[in-house]
Amino acid sequence: MNLMETKSIGRKIAEARKNSQLSQAKLSEELFISPQAVGKWERGGSMPDIISLNKLAKILKVDLNYFSEDFDSTPQNNTKPTAEEKAINNTFDFSGGIWEDADFSGLKNLHQQFREGNLKNCQFIGATLSPLHLKDNQIIQCDFTKSDWQQSKVERSSLTKNTFEQTNFSKASFLKSYIKNGSMVGANFSEATFDHCHLQQLKCKHALWQKTKFTQTSFEQMTFVGQFEDCAFDGCGFKKVTFENATLVNTFFKNNRKLKDIRFVNCKADALTCAFLKNEGVKLDGIEVVEE
Repeated sequence: MNLMETKSIGRKIAEARKNSQLSQAKLSEELFISPQAVGKWERGGSMPDIISLNKLAKILKVDLNYFSEDFDSTPQNNTKPTAEEKAINNTFDFSGGIWEDADFSGLKNLHQQFREGNLKNCQFIGATLSPLHLKDNQIIQCDFTKSDWQQSKVERSSLTKNTFEQTNFSKASFLKSYIKNGSMVGANFSEATFDHCHLQQLKCKHALWQKTKFTQTSFEQMTFVGQFEDCAFDGCGFKKVTFENATLVNTFFKNNRKLKDIRFVNCKADALTCAFLKNEGVKLDGIEVVEE
């Protein structure tokens, strides 16, 4: 971030502080920092990190986007910003950081690369992250409910105990990533790809799998409930995996390992999908063959 942007953020901190009728000393007490640090921010001599900005937004009762260079800070009768106001471009660079307990919910254009950074207990509910590029990240216990990850790319990352309910992953790609103990209920994986990934103990009831491709990916202790259409499992491994009340249409299975460990309960599949499964040595008990 350049000097002009730093000074702009400083002016906005000072403006919001004065509107809240807080002194620099009082604000510093709320933030557990020195008054000198607040003064340096306001003069543009330094800039608070995203955690401090998040705390400032809450204390000063402004949206986090308020600190963006393009935000219109004209008073609006102290009302909360509308969805359109939140849709401004975000100018912060989140790369290489360690973010904990930060709230990014509802924010737009959060597509900066979080390369080599860690996220823990953060909120991204309803946020737009597309097209996000994650690489070498640790993401733990974050909530991405109803967020947008379209065309995003996740590489060599570990995602543990996160909530991705009703998240849009259409055309997203996952490469050499480990995803465990999370919820993907109602998520959209249309045209998404998983390559050399490991998926374990994920709740994915009613997720949408359409033209989804899994290559050299392993599944462990998972139950799939929903519809698979025009999907492909190539060179994958299965351990304690169940398809229950699932429908599989034109879904391709080839060169997979431990397919005998898959259980099918009250499932339906077209003849072509059944042929692939049978060729892989899978017993078709629990599958009703239906016409396309």
